[in-house]
Amino acid sequence: MIGIVLTLTSVLLIHLIFTAQYHWPLAPVNYALQLSAVITLLVSLIATLNVVLDTATNESRQWPYMLTYIAVDIPPLQLPDRTGWKQGELAAWLLMNATTSALIQITHIQFLTLLFPSSLERRLIFILLGPLAIVAAIMQLVPLNDDDADGKLTSLAGAVQNVCNA
Repeated sequence: MIGIVLTLTSVLLIHLIFTAQYHWPLAPVNYALQLSAVITLLVSLIATLNVVLDTATNESRQWPYMLTYIAVDIPPLQLPDRTGWKQGELAAWLLMNATTSALIQITHIQFLTLLFPSSLERRLIFILLGPLAIVAAIMQLVPLNDDDADGKLTSLAGAVQNVCNA
Protein backbone atom coordinates (compact mmCIF):
# COMPACT_ATOMS: atom_id res chain seq x y z
CA MET A 1 0.00 0.00 0.00
CA ILE A 2 2.82 2.39 0.84
CA GLY A 3 4.40 1.81 -2.57
CA ILE A 4 1.21 2.66 -4.44
CA VAL A 5 0.62 5.86 -2.47
CA LEU A 6 4.31 6.79 -2.79
CA THR A 7 4.14 6.34 -6.56
CA LEU A 8 0.94 8.37 -6.91
CA THR A 9 2.33 11.13 -4.70
CA SER A 10 5.54 11.25 -6.73
CA VAL A 11 3.55 11.51 -9.96
CA LEU A 12 1.46 14.29 -8.44
CA LEU A 13 4.61 16.18 -7.41
CA ILE A 14 6.06 15.85 -10.91
CA HIS A 15 2.73 17.03 -12.37
CA LEU A 16 2.68 20.05 -10.05
CA ILE A 17 6.25 20.95 -11.01
CA PHE A 18 5.58 20.75 -14.75
CA THR A 19 2.28 22.68 -14.56
CA ALA A 20 3.59 25.43 -12.27
CA GLN A 21 3.71 28.01 -15.06
CA TYR A 22 -0.01 27.55 -15.70
CA HIS A 23 -1.22 26.80 -12.20
CA TRP A 24 0.56 29.58 -10.29
CA PRO A 25 -1.02 32.56 -12.18
CA LEU A 26 -4.52 31.07 -11.80
CA ALA A 27 -4.44 30.24 -8.07
CA PRO A 28 -1.15 30.91 -6.27
CA VAL A 29 -2.48 30.06 -2.80
CA ASN A 30 -3.95 26.78 -4.00
CA TYR A 31 -0.72 25.88 -5.79
CA ALA A 32 1.40 26.64 -2.72
CA LEU A 33 -0.91 24.59 -0.50
CA GLN A 34 -0.92 21.67 -2.93
CA LEU A 35 2.86 21.72 -3.29
CA SER A 36 3.48 21.89 0.46
CA ALA A 37 0.90 19.14 1.15
CA VAL A 38 2.42 16.85 -1.47
CA ILE A 39 5.95 17.42 -0.18
CA THR A 40 4.98 16.72 3.44
CA LEU A 41 3.04 13.62 2.38
CA LEU A 42 6.04 12.44 0.37
CA VAL A 43 8.36 12.94 3.35
CA SER A 44 5.88 11.11 5.58
CA LEU A 45 5.65 8.17 3.16
CA ILE A 46 9.43 7.92 2.83
CA ALA A 47 9.79 7.92 6.61
CA THR A 48 7.10 5.24 6.89
CA LEU A 49 8.81 3.12 4.27
CA ASN A 50 12.10 3.51 6.13
CA VAL A 51 10.54 2.29 9.40
CA VAL A 52 8.87 -0.68 7.68
CA LEU A 53 12.09 -1.72 5.94
CA ASP A 54 14.11 -1.35 9.16
CA THR A 55 11.59 -3.55 10.97
CA ALA A 56 11.75 -6.13 8.18
CA THR A 57 15.55 -6.10 8.30
CA ASN A 58 15.59 -6.60 12.07
CA GLU A 59 13.05 -9.44 11.88
CA SER A 60 14.96 -11.24 9.13
CA ARG A 61 18.17 -11.38 11.19
CA GLN A 62 16.66 -13.62 13.88
CA TRP A 63 15.56 -17.21 13.81
CA PRO A 64 13.39 -18.35 11.90
CA TYR A 65 14.87 -15.86 9.36
CA MET A 66 11.58 -14.86 7.83
CA LEU A 67 9.14 -12.01 8.05
CA THR A 68 5.81 -11.93 9.80
CA TYR A 69 2.80 -11.16 7.70
CA ILE A 70 1.40 -8.68 10.16
CA ALA A 71 1.56 -4.96 9.45
CA VAL A 72 4.12 -2.87 11.28
CA ASP A 73 2.53 -0.65 13.93
CA ILE A 74 3.78 2.83 13.07
CA PRO A 75 4.22 4.36 15.56
CA PRO A 76 3.63 1.74 18.24
CA LEU A 77 0.88 3.36 20.29
CA GLN A 78 0.25 0.48 22.68
CA LEU A 79 2.39 0.70 25.81
CA PRO A 80 4.10 -2.73 25.63
CA ASP A 81 5.23 -2.03 22.05
CA ARG A 82 6.42 1.53 22.73
CA THR A 83 9.75 0.33 24.07
CA GLY A 84 11.51 0.82 20.73
CA TRP A 85 10.43 4.44 20.34
CA LYS A 86 11.63 7.30 22.52
CA GLN A 87 9.17 10.02 23.53
CA GLY A 88 10.88 12.54 21.23
CA GLU A 89 10.69 10.21 18.25
CA LEU A 90 7.03 9.55 18.93
CA ALA A 91 6.33 13.29 19.27
CA ALA A 92 8.15 14.07 16.01
CA TRP A 93 6.28 11.29 14.19
CA LEU A 94 2.88 12.38 15.45
CA LEU A 95 3.68 16.04 14.67
CA MET A 96 4.62 15.03 11.12
CA ASN A 97 1.30 13.18 10.77
CA ALA A 98 -0.63 16.15 12.19
CA THR A 99 1.10 18.58 9.83
CA THR A 100 0.44 16.36 6.83
CA SER A 101 -3.21 15.91 7.81
CA ALA A 102 -3.73 19.63 8.39
CA LEU A 103 -2.12 20.66 5.09
CA ILE A 104 -4.12 18.16 3.08
CA GLN A 105 -7.41 19.15 4.75
CA ILE A 106 -6.69 22.88 4.35
CA THR A 107 -5.84 22.33 0.68
CA HIS A 108 -9.20 20.62 0.14
CA ILE A 109 -11.05 23.37 1.99
CA GLN A 110 -9.30 26.09 0.00
CA PHE A 111 -10.10 24.25 -3.24
CA LEU A 112 -13.78 24.20 -2.27
CA THR A 113 -13.69 27.98 -1.95
CA LEU A 114 -12.50 28.13 -5.56
CA LEU A 115 -15.48 26.03 -6.64
CA PHE A 116 -17.98 28.14 -4.69
CA PRO A 117 -16.75 31.72 -5.13
CA SER A 118 -19.52 33.69 -3.41
CA SER A 119 -18.61 35.36 -0.15
CA LEU A 120 -21.34 33.61 1.84
CA GLU A 121 -20.38 30.16 0.56
CA ARG A 122 -16.70 30.83 1.22
CA ARG A 123 -17.41 31.87 4.82
CA LEU A 124 -19.67 28.85 5.38
CA ILE A 125 -16.98 26.50 4.06
CA PHE A 126 -14.33 27.99 6.33
CA ILE A 127 -16.63 28.15 9.38
CA LEU A 128 -17.99 24.60 9.00
CA LEU A 129 -14.97 22.70 7.70
CA GLY A 130 -12.06 24.68 9.18
CA PRO A 131 -12.60 23.58 12.79
CA LEU A 132 -13.01 19.95 11.68
CA ALA A 133 -9.62 20.06 9.94
CA ILE A 134 -7.99 21.58 13.02
CA VAL A 135 -9.56 19.03 15.37
CA ALA A 136 -8.54 16.15 13.07
CA ALA A 137 -4.93 17.39 13.12
CA ILE A 138 -4.92 17.86 16.90
CA MET A 139 -6.29 14.35 17.40
CA GLN A 140 -3.06 13.07 15.81
CA LEU A 141 -1.16 14.40 18.86
CA VAL A 142 -3.41 12.91 21.56
CA PRO A 143 -1.49 9.59 21.87
CA LEU A 144 1.40 11.55 23.42
CA ASN A 145 -0.63 12.09 26.59
CA ASP A 146 -2.32 8.69 26.74
CA ASP A 147 -0.79 6.94 29.76
CA ASP A 148 -3.58 4.37 30.16
CA ALA A 149 -2.55 0.79 29.57
CA ASP A 150 -5.66 0.11 27.51
CA GLY A 151 -5.30 3.18 25.25
CA LYS A 152 -8.88 4.44 25.65
CA LEU A 153 -7.88 8.04 24.95
CA THR A 154 -6.03 7.04 21.77
CA SER A 155 -9.03 5.01 20.64
CA LEU A 156 -11.38 7.92 21.30
CA ALA A 157 -9.05 10.31 19.46
CA GLY A 158 -9.04 7.95 16.47
CA ALA A 159 -12.84 7.88 16.44
CA VAL A 160 -13.05 11.69 16.63
CA GLN A 161 -10.47 11.99 13.86
CA ASN A 162 -12.44 9.61 11.62
CA VAL A 163 -15.61 11.65 12.17
CA CYS A 164 -13.78 14.89 11.36
CA ASN A 165 -12.21 13.40 8.23
CA ALA A 166 -15.53 12.09 6.97
